[in-house]
Amino acid sequence: MGWIIASDALEATARLMGLPRAWGSTIQHRGTDEGVFKRRKAGGERHGILTAEAYGVLVNKGWPIQISITNYDGNNYTDFQRFAIYDFDSDQPDLCKIPLAMVCEFQDSSNVHYLNTDSGVKGYHNWVPFDASIHQDDVRKYQNWVFASLAKQYTTEENGVITGFIQLDENSWYWIPPEHPWNPQTNIKEHPHVHIETLITRGFGSMIKGIFSPHQKDRTRMSLPMTLAQIQKHDRSQPITDADIKRGENLVRRSKRNHYKHILELIGSRERDEPKSKEPRIFQWAREGRTKFTIPAPEEDITKLELLTNRSPEQEQELQTAIQLHNTLQYTLSEMVGRILNVPCLTQCFEISLSRPGVYWERVNLVIALANMGYSREQIAYLFRHEVNDAVDNANRGITEYQVDYWFRRKYRGRCEYFQELKSKHHCCDLPCGRRSPDQLDPDPDFPQLTRAADFSLAYDRSEEILDMDAKFILAEKGTRSGFTTALPITAKGKGLSILFSVPRTSISERTFPEAMRVGRRYKGQTMKGFVWSSNMKTCLIRAQQAADHEKRTGLPLVPSIPVPREDCDKCHYALKHGGRKCLPIVDQPLFQSDLDPSACMQETFRDEKDDFDVGFITYSKLYSLMNTPTDDALEMREYISSFDVIVLDEISQFIDVSPLELILRTVPKEDQPTYNFFDALDREMRQLLHQFPSNYMVEEIVEYIDDFTVTFQDLKWYDHGDPVDNYLNDSEREKLRQKTNPYLMLLYGYELDTGHKVSRIYNVLALLTEERWRVSKIESGNYEEQISFILPTKHMEMMAWLQSLPGKIIVTDATLPYTNMEKILPGIVRYHFGDPNNTAATQIVIADSRHISQSRIFKDMDRLRNYVEDVLRFHGNNNVMFVLPNTLSWKRFKQEFPHIPPENVTYQRSNETIGVANNLRAMVVVGGTYSPQEAFDWVALDMVDANPVDYFPNNPNPTDAEKHDYAIKVLSPKIWEINARNTFVQTIGRVKDPIAKTPSVVYCYGIRQARINQLMKDCVGIPKVIEIPDQPGEMMHVTVGEYWWNEHNVNFNRHEIQIIHLHRKGTTKAMIKRIVENRLPAAFVDNVFDKLRLDDMTFQSYEEKADERDNSDPSTATA
Repeated sequence: MGWIIASDALEATARLMGLPRAWGSTIQHRGTDEGVFKRRKAGGERHGILTAEAYGVLVNKGWPIQISITNYDGNNYTDFQRFAIYDFDSDQPDLCKIPLAMVCEFQDSSNVHYLNTDSGVKGYHNWVPFDASIHQDDVRKYQNWVFASLAKQYTTEENGVITGFIQLDENSWYWIPPEHPWNPQTNIKEHPHVHIETLITRGFGSMIKGIFSPHQKDRTRMSLPMTLAQIQKHDRSQPITDADIKRGENLVRRSKRNHYKHILELIGSRERDEPKSKEPRIFQWAREGRTKFTIPAPEEDITKLELLTNRSPEQEQELQTAIQLHNTLQYTLSEMVGRILNVPCLTQCFEISLSRPGVYWERVNLVIALANMGYSREQIAYLFRHEVNDAVDNANRGITEYQVDYWFRRKYRGRCEYFQELKSKHHCCDLPCGRRSPDQLDPDPDFPQLTRAADFSLAYDRSEEILDMDAKFILAEKGTRSGFTTALPITAKGKGLSILFSVPRTSISERTFPEAMRVGRRYKGQTMKGFVWSSNMKTCLIRAQQAADHEKRTGLPLVPSIPVPREDCDKCHYALKHGGRKCLPIVDQPLFQSDLDPSACMQETFRDEKDDFDVGFITYSKLYSLMNTPTDDALEMREYISSFDVIVLDEISQFIDVSPLELILRTVPKEDQPTYNFFDALDREMRQLLHQFPSNYMVEEIVEYIDDFTVTFQDLKWYDHGDPVDNYLNDSEREKLRQKTNPYLMLLYGYELDTGHKVSRIYNVLALLTEERWRVSKIESGNYEEQISFILPTKHMEMMAWLQSLPGKIIVTDATLPYTNMEKILPGIVRYHFGDPNNTAATQIVIADSRHISQSRIFKDMDRLRNYVEDVLRFHGNNNVMFVLPNTLSWKRFKQEFPHIPPENVTYQRSNETIGVANNLRAMVVVGGTYSPQEAFDWVALDMVDANPVDYFPNNPNPTDAEKHDYAIKVLSPKIWEINARNTFVQTIGRVKDPIAKTPSVVYCYGIRQARINQLMKDCVGIPKVIEIPDQPGEMMHVTVGEYWWNEHNVNFNRHEIQIIHLHRKGTTKAMIKRIVENRLPAAFVDNVFDKLRLDDMTFQSYEEKADERDNSDPSTATA
């Protein structure tokens, strides 16, 4: 049996047990049936180090885990402990409760914190955790003091028999019940007793079951935290329930560690050591212990030895060794300084360290970066002693040694994001330079920040033409990575026009808009002021503080299952009129989140300064919400939107073809997995909510809505695919519910925040019930035999009608336009071909596979997939390729199969990483197709036909319902499905294109044939070169084509030429190639291929080698 323990409870457990430390697991002896177990050790007689992260993973996998009582430094056990432990065991487990209560009562009277756990089978454990390590002698002294005190109170000895506490060996005490006195002349093991072990064995490494660890002999039992009151009522025959687990988790969360000095004061001991290392949080890197090292000083040895006039041979050898070490260190010193001065942020840190007194954090940054570059502690300390420190610094060698060692061990913090955090003490990077971490020797040649004014001059010109057009509605046809969203706001600012972008997701604006602000400031002399209307968790200061408190308390980010409501700004104590603060402006950063320090609210800042913004970004869902929210705030925001001169509807397909709400009612997996029923899960959510609020009038109203919905719709057998469903609530009832939605949302959000129970199903039902009608979707997908959903149609027509009433210019754009006729939505719309100004498509090649592999069969032939992926990684490198999977299930499986690929380089179709954002990688592998299930867009087609049948039946003014249904399903839906797949594919592969067309990019399509890719690229703006590799058993030639493209920027050859290039790439001579292909191709053909493609003179270079060569030959691509 396995249990899943909450991560914050595991973190608290790791803290109480003082992880990391040595550990062992338990396995059954071979050849035995009695369940005999032994400890499994790692590395011979030495145990491995168990980190907090590993402990959480293993416990949730159901592994019995033993942890060492004494500390372990990786090689040897030390004489220090982070906790004391009492192990109460008896053949009569209930007998253990009596002495345990005595020990707890005594420790309570001494203000000592402890945690009791069920040992699983025979007794209980009492843990006494410390906040720092205590020597074993002092721990033993403390435990003996406890029992000696109890013995004075409870032990009796009359007529040669004993009751109470007695110590019979160094590490054990026994408790004899008063009703069964013990005669010392008899064997105590044959007498009723409780054996209490203190488990102190110096240098040996005794072990104890970890908290929450299953028992090795009975996996249905575990080391479960319990209060003394729970233990007194504990019935070991009853199974452990989820409620027991929750109580144990809460108990661990509340448990405290004892200040080690308090323990020492109780026994009158002095402290022997005071470890200062901070406890590791769960799911973070484990911190290694402090390493003692000596800063090399060969100069001192050289001076001493050179003063000797008559040196012995040994002294002469010692002198030569010192001279050699000095020369090596000087070379390393010069190399380190050179690498520092090659990186802008490190140069800044180095210069500040040399010129200012009292500098600390800049030196820390240098240590972290140099450690990531591979330099040792000694080499880094030598640099500081000879290049950075002054005489005062060098006078204290211990300080230099300690500080270098401390931050050397934190080298995993060395990514650029760490140094770019504005509020961090480590901030030293104001503008990205093209590196992903300071230890990277040279910038990426394909860094997206290369959008210089000269490179984007054509994009600026076309943006100006769009803004100057005498048309209210404009359709801008553009390619991916065309520079449209960078050039347009810069151009609008130059013309004095305010501009608002509506986008599918805030990630597009939060990640791309700062780039436009930087470019405008650096190359156009503009200072743009912009905002991004992000989620309320970022913009509302109260909600942001709640999220920060949750992460601090649990170690995990707050991820609500429902929209986050914000507080009433007029009544909020952070309002400016109540003395609140405004967020300070940050260079090249839009206003998009509240500032926790010093408690400044984004909402209030926006309300006070909204008339000053040049550029804004808002999501389609937020726009739709503003249209349907009957509040004064929403009305005020709608009026503000109407004041913009230009409104851009970017990535319009993501709005028109994506439902705002899908309620999945039932799924039947194809594999051996349980069937999901929405109404069962909804009932569980409601019962939990009612348990928390048994007599709340709003909850009673919600219950009534949910019960009516369940009774009306839970019988799923009556639904057919595409059926329209009319809401049983009338107009006035829906409006009444709409008015109550925000109070309900506030209640549900507060409940979820307090309890951790998800309420997304409850909220989604309430949201659906505010709509007039929706449709049934009943489809088969790659993962499910059947999936039944309620799908809410898009509301683009209502929103477009509202936008038409605004005075500003409306610009619609996307890389591939939706099937919907834009002229029907925006009458009089004028097309403008923005195109691909820098001709980025010419720098990209798409390499098709020789086989079609469906999404459901991607992992069927793992050998082929593994060979395909590993070939790509061998050429491009593990860190230089982006992998895109069809869906989240295959995305998770792929990361498991290829753990050596950085997880941030693996994503899935339609994720935030595949739409509208920049990427500094120039190679991609698209695994499987980009298709949704065949029937996924039937609801769109049915709604389009129902809304305007005359558009689809021009010669039939009164089509029947059956005719409309057939046309929508059989004709219109496949077209929408195809266009959606086209949009998805084009958006995805566009992420790795270089926006200024300086660097080639390669897209490998695993399982997608060239004919299919050509269909996906049809009618797109900026079509790259597409080529299919030959199908030859045992040979996969995709990387051969990619490598030739990368080196020669040319792939004008056929399948036979590809085979010859592939053989040449493998090192086969021309003569041998002729013999291999002589049955199919004449020798003259091989000679012509070698001449045409210059194979005799060509040397294939790796991805990194070619990048270095290009940088050295074309300095214009270097970045600041």
